[in-house]
Amino acid sequence: MKLPNILIATDFACGGIVTTILNNQQIKWNPRLDGSVDSYEHQDLKNVKIFHEGYRTSKPGVWYQTHLEDVSLDLFDKKLIITTENIYSRYIIFLRCYKFLHPNWTEDNTPESIDKIRELAKTYAIPRITKARPGCKSIELINLIEDNHKLFDTNNAQWKIWKEKNSYLYERNMWTLKRFSEALWETENQQLFKYT
Repeated sequence: MKLPNILIATDFACGGIVTTILNNQQIKWNPRLDGSVDSYEHQDLKNVKIFHEGYRTSKPGVWYQTHLEDVSLDLFDKKLIITTENIYSRYIIFLRCYKFLHPNWTEDNTPESIDKIRELAKTYAIPRITKARPGCKSIELINLIEDNHKLFDTNNAQWKIWKEKNSYLYERNMWTLKRFSEALWETENQQLFKYT
């Protein structure tokens, strides 16, 4: 019996666009989060609360995404996980989280602005480490973003549209990079960053 396929990816790890491409679909944009993909396959197995109901209605051979890293792989045919072991992958998560959850944040050098964005990095992105699993094909998030993979054709029209809509991921924003680096330093050294 043919089973559905599963993509395991944490929040903001591009699971929506990957399931869209693997299912050979057109992008359906999330109306609340500019640049985020929304689809049944991206949403229906996302968390424990809806997983079992969504699985019962899932279709064989179709890719679905979940945030559940410990999902039973026996329920699925093909299995893929987007890993975030590389710190640059977690920087991508940080950028997406920052854009979607705080799109109007002021990028200035006031302690209030700096401290809040560093806390976002420390609590949301830096600890979000998704590791490879046995029995699961894996791709590191930064490799996906940089087109360093063979998961799908990087000339795919939907991928190009998604990259254009998420062009901020490819721009060098020194303010966010500095805040993320400071947050990483604070995490590794277990102390507050001192301004000079």
